[in-house]
Amino acid sequence: MSVAAARKKGIPVNEQIAKAQLRSILAFVEMWRDRLLQNIGLQGDADGSGYILLGLAAKNYPPDRVTDAAARFLASRQLADGSWRIVEHRPPLESSDIEVTAVAMRALQIYCAHGSANTV
Repeated sequence: MSVAAARKKGIPVNEQIAKAQLRSILAFVEMWRDRLLQNIGLQGDADGSGYILLGLAAKNYPPDRVTDAAARFLASRQLADGSWRIVEHRPPLESSDIEVTAVAMRALQIYCAHGSANTV
């Protein structure tokens, strides 16, 4: 998300490092893919999955099997009242139920728009 914001503001970005970071993030989620599909969360639980999806969205990363697994896990964590609960309290980013709900909602708006989380 920071790299995308920097690019938007015209701040130079080391593209080689940015591409390596993207590959690293995708490899991490791919490593967790089967566990996510079994409803076992990665670090940060819904917040972790939500922020990963928002970061990929900032890069205009298209839906695929990795984003599908993270989105499916994220959707499975929604509570009956429509919210998500914070699991790991790590301010300033992971700070409240309101924050994790907002992150989850936005991530799902982006990566479930075409039902991708239902086609894992």
